[in-house]
Amino acid sequence: MSFPLPITPENVGIMVALDLIQGGGVVYDPDATALFARMTVQPDATRKQLISDRFVAGKAKSFWAKLDAIWVHAAHTSEAGRFNWLGNVYNCTPFNSPAFTTDRGFMGDGSSSYLSTGFNPATAVSPKFTQNSGCMGVRSNTDNAANGSLAGFFDTTLSVGTSINPRATGDAITGRLNSAASTNFGVSSSSIGMFAMSRVDSANISAYRQGSLVSSAASASTAPPSGAFRLGAITDASFRACQFSMGWISSGLTAQEHLDLFNWFEPYRTAVGVT
Repeated sequence: MSFPLPITPENVGIMVALDLIQGGGVVYDPDATALFARMTVQPDATRKQLISDRFVAGKAKSFWAKLDAIWVHAAHTSEAGRFNWLGNVYNCTPFNSPAFTTDRGFMGDGSSSYLSTGFNPATAVSPKFTQNSGCMGVRSNTDNAANGSLAGFFDTTLSVGTSINPRATGDAITGRLNSAASTNFGVSSSSIGMFAMSRVDSANISAYRQGSLVSSAASASTAPPSGAFRLGAITDASFRACQFSMGWISSGLTAQEHLDLFNWFEPYRTAVGVT
């Protein structure tokens, strides 16, 4: 039997049976098994168990149902690091060859390379991410200060969009979410960590680092412009040379859900050695 098989209920059942045989009786989460079926190069048994455990843990928390996409870029292959764990949609596409490092993730060159998530909030069918309820997050592995944002999409004609800069020049977290002007959320002495922009109403946005609220600010919402969200850039002229190991797009998350998502990734991060 060769891999990957087409994803059908029957083939997922076959994959479960094969994992039972190959894994000595180990049963993986069925959605994890469906993810494995999409991979050309199969993870080893240890990684499969790690991934399966993350599915089980995620489903037990309320943030999981709010996700449009979640990517674990710190993978065993570049292909696996581009997959949306939630299904065969919004898989990342590389532009201008962002560098992939096994078990660490992708890194743009700061001038032309990035990943396109394929998620366009203006055209997506029934997205969880909407004008007044949205969140985008990314886990940066690199410490540097620069004015280029690491994640999001910004329409330079309409001057609106979503962006995350984990450490801007001047050492501040800056960003926006379905809004115009970028907001300064306060001091950031390092760009390493999990950063997110979140909106749960039409009037305010919040910045989070390592699952904890940094600050909130008044910011009127705008309709999301048409354009696919990116990792490593936000426009064709704004790029950031930071390595990133995971990211997500969702509806607006509560403070507890931000903390739960941070704690969800930590076992994986430490297991593969992301610093």
